[in-house]
Amino acid sequence: MEGKTIGVAGLGLLGRGIAACCLAHGWKVIAFTRRAETHATARSYIENAIGELVCRASFDASLLDDWEDRYHSVNSLADFASCDFVIETVTEDQEIKRKVFDEIEAAVGPEIAIASNTSAIPISTLQRDRRHPERFMGMHWAEPAHVTRFCELIRGELKSQVVFSATAELARQFGKKPCLVQKDVPGFIVNRIGYAMYREAAHLLEMGVADAETIDRSCRHALVYGHRCAARSAGWTSPAALPLTPRQSQTCFPPWITRKSCRSPIKT
Repeated sequence: MEGKTIGVAGLGLLGRGIAACCLAHGWKVIAFTRRAETHATARSYIENAIGELVCRASFDASLLDDWEDRYHSVNSLADFASCDFVIETVTEDQEIKRKVFDEIEAAVGPEIAIASNTSAIPISTLQRDRRHPERFMGMHWAEPAHVTRFCELIRGELKSQVVFSATAELARQFGKKPCLVQKDVPGFIVNRIGYAMYREAAHLLEMGVADAETIDRSCRHALVYGHRCAARSAGWTSPAALPLTPRQSQTCFPPWITRKSCRSPIKT
């Protein structure tokens, strides 16, 4: 990829971490959100994230001074016109994403790849009614996005191998170890595995094998960090995936898991 400008649409928990990651690896970032307070929160988060990378991960100290010169906050997606790559990371709602995609496609050229940081929505679904559907793909990040090596790449039915390969190379430039998903299914890889754990934890709770606190304690002390909260399954998932619980997660959870008896009393 010849250019060095990334458009990040959405500055929530993952969006601001993605922006920090791009900046830390030398890219210019055009960051979009319509709320002034979200812009302020994102800027503070990025400053702290860059500081962490310099202090704890041996990134060049010059980042502390120069990242702001490469970071541009915008309130309109029309400002993405100069972007060489776009990452959409707005709320996990198909209609909201479609409206954002409409604006992005109106702003960027047909050759510009657009990646969605969806946690579970099939990419083939997001490709529908797009002007150039083959340039859309999934790029699923994990929190904290500026630190983890996780990145799932998912292609839809209308795929471009050129776009897929270029995005994989870009992920490597960002210090990721990209997982190339070959089949577009809801939840992709890691969330489907996670939901399997959540299902079993909720089932153990329903059967009366142990209470939620005990199941949580067992997982917390036996499993690696990042999967220790299996017992919180009925009341906790990835923050970005929370709106999916009544929709996309229906393909991951059996019907009985939505019953009140399966909801964890643990407050999160």
